[in-house]
Amino acid sequence: MTAKRPHLYRAYYDWFLENDLTPYLVVNATFSEVVVPSEFINDGKIILNISPDALFNYHFQKESISFSATFKGVHENLYIPFSAIEAMYARENGEGIIFEKEDYYESNDFKHHETNVSDKPVRKKPKLSIVT
Repeated sequence: MTAKRPHLYRAYYDWFLENDLTPYLVVNATFSEVVVPSEFINDGKIILNISPDALFNYHFQKESISFSATFKGVHENLYIPFSAIEAMYARENGEGIIFEKEDYYESNDFKHHETNVSDKPVRKKPKLSIVT
C-alpha cells in the first residue's frame, strides 16, 4: 500500500488553514534528503511555519514538499521528504498529529525512489574569495 503520511499531511494542512490556524511542521533534519537551513536545527530537528504567508513556490509532490522561505532575511529553498516529517500542529492551540512509523518508508520501492529524486533543490556551498 502507499503511504498515509502525504494524505494525512494534506488533510491536516487544509483543516488548519480552514480554521485560520498556523500550521507548524516538525522535521527530522538528520535525513540525508532533507534540505533546510542548518543553523535552525536543534537536536536534529527543525520546526517550520508552513502557512501560505510564510512561504512561496510551494510544491506538494507524492513523496515530498518543497518551498522557499526567508530565514533572518536570507532566501532559502527547502526540500522535505514525507519520510522525515514527524509531526504537524497548529501554533495557536497545539492541535495536530504525530505521524506513526510506516512500513512504506522502509520498503525497497521507496528507498529506490528517494535515491532518484530530481525535484530536490541543489544547495551550493558558499565560496569565499579575497577581493582586493
